[in-house]
Formats: sequence, structure tokens, C-alpha cells
Amino acid sequence: TACGPNTSGFPDCINEPGTQLINDTYNCSGSDPSTLSLEDISLDKVKLYPNPTQGSFAIKGLEGATNVNVRIYDLNGRLVYEELAYQGSKIDISNLEGAMYLVEISNTWGRITKRLVKE
Repeated sequence: TACGPNTSGFPDCINEPGTQLINDTYNCSGSDPSTLSLEDISLDKVKLYPNPTQGSFAIKGLEGATNVNVRIYDLNGRLVYEELAYQGSKIDISNLEGAMYLVEISNTWGRITKRLVKE
């Protein structure tokens, strides 16, 4: 965990190393987080390729990230694809209709949504 023993599903930044900054925000300096931080991944460099695609695509710019979740929504907001723990392989969407989709990429470092065109 980021700050101390994890007994309830959340890091203990109150009783373990770290200091409370404001309300529920803590400085857990000196910790060894197991995932990359916002400073390590530049969200503006995350790209879907090829885009447009005819059947599969990959995500560039997540090198070294772990536990990345990928969700694809149609323009009506319906979830049409979900992959937890994406590890950099191609995502096959050949079964989806040709249209524009919203690809949500998330992890503990944040969340970004990119447009993807399926031909």
C-alpha cells in the first residue's frame, strides 16, 4: 500500500508514515507505490493506433503502467467492451459496428477518454 497497512481496502495514511495536508488529502512521501503516478504517465501522450481501425487497435503511451482498465462506449453511452488489466496487447473490436466510440483508459494515475473510429 502507499502509506501503511491496508486493513480496510484503503492505505492508512493517518497512523502510518505521511502527514495530513487538507481534509482527506495526505502526503505519503517516502512510500513505495506499486503503480505509476500522474507524473510518470503523460496523459496527453496516450494514443490509440491505428485510428481509424478496421478491427483491432493498441494503446501507446502506457509503457510501464499496470492494472490499466479499458472500457469502450458507443455514442449512446452503452458499454460495449471492457478489459481489466490491459497489458499492452491489441484490443479486438472486429465484432463492433463501424462507428465512433469513446475509449476510457483508467488506472490509479487517472482517467482519460479518447475517440476511436471503427471503419
